[in-house]
Amino acid sequence: MILIFIGSDIGGKHLEFTCNKDKITKIMSEITLALTRLDDLSAKGNKEFLTNPHHIGSAKYNLIVAIEGSIDICNHLISANKLKAPRGLC
Repeated sequence: MILIFIGSDIGGKHLEFTCNKDKITKIMSEITLALTRLDDLSAKGNKEFLTNPHHIGSAKYNLIVAIEGSIDICNHLISANKLKAPRGLC
């Protein structure tokens, strides 16, 4: 476990979080790979992209991977720091 500093003073509070650097690094690698693949797909022309179901499926999958990775990092920070889970849709 390591301590990382996030942001500056927020509401007069200095924020520090405990996290597992290896876990965060692994998840960030997955997010980065998914975003790279999405970037590659964005270079396709609209017609080429929209007429190829494999491109559309790949874009959906990689978008889901990136979103889930972001949620996993948030859940890890909440769990590692014994924080309360957010209620509802903030």
